Amino acid sequence: MPKRQVNKENAALRKQQHARFFTEFSKYHREWMKELVARYMERGEFPFYPTFITDYYDNADDKVVAALSTLCMDWSRDDVMQQMTYMRELMGEHPYEWVMSRAFVTLSFGDRQNKLVNGKSGLSYWRIARFFSELYDFCDGGKKTLRKCFPSGKANAYGTRMGFFAEKVANSCGLKHTLFKAGVAELVLRTSDGIGDGVWATDPQNVKTPVSSDLTAFMKVWFPDYSPKSWTFSEAVALFGLEREYDFFYAWLAWEDLKKWNREECVRYSTVYLQRYKKGQLKIKTWWVGKYGFMPEIKFDAE
Repeated sequence: MPKRQVNKENAALRKQQHARFFTEFSKYHREWMKELVARYMERGEFPFYPTFITDYYDNADDKVVAALSTLCMDWSRDDVMQQMTYMRELMGEHPYEWVMSRAFVTLSFGDRQNKLVNGKSGLSYWRIARFFSELYDFCDGGKKTLRKCFPSGKANAYGTRMGFFAEKVANSCGLKHTLFKAGVAELVLRTSDGIGDGVWATDPQNVKTPVSSDLTAFMKVWFPDYSPKSWTFSEAVALFGLEREYDFFYAWLAWEDLKKWNREECVRYSTVYLQRYKKGQLKIKTWWVGKYGFMPEIKFDAE
């Protein structure tokens, strides 16, 4: 048997072993995570994302363009809310018409293209103009509807169409973290709970969780064997048995919020969890739940 085939089969076997061990080991943790998500969603308080810009529009196409416009923004800056305001002022009351009429081209005229919006924001005129030019071309100059340009659950060699667009503008416009931003935008457009705006009716099972370095780190806290070389993020999320894949995104948000108000228990729990995982200790229910359990109490500040 060729060495390459042997290595491939060994890798597949290790993957199966890791999945089997994680499933057995994390039984009570996965139940706790489901409750964590349910309690967090029930509370209904979520961190600010620029994608809330969709709330300012009623028309579906306007909401879609507004959500996509957040890929231009620098979410790490303190002035991200101001960036959202500037973007609204540029696009006007009907962002879709603004794009399809190519009104954005004026942003690249003369010396203006080299300047920042409002002189100091994280938005530059040339980047905005280039971004919307890419969106216009992506929709064949308005010949395709936005829904057809970004179909749900459809993928090609590059992944989803939204992911392909995110990679495209990252390269042509010099934008960062576009895949995560696009993932959040899809969550807003295709879901109605949490931060979702319910613009497009989509089977929840077709909505993926956004992926970022923070979410990858969160994954490795509970599934230390996770490696992008061996697992797709969706495959790894599926091991947690959540109702929908994107619930993993809310599990991460809930965990981050829980750490603010119950940090000591969260640190202790994640530390002991990793120690037990590495030792391969299974079926020790007492350290999970009950009088001597290590699971943090699910209680948020607002409760």
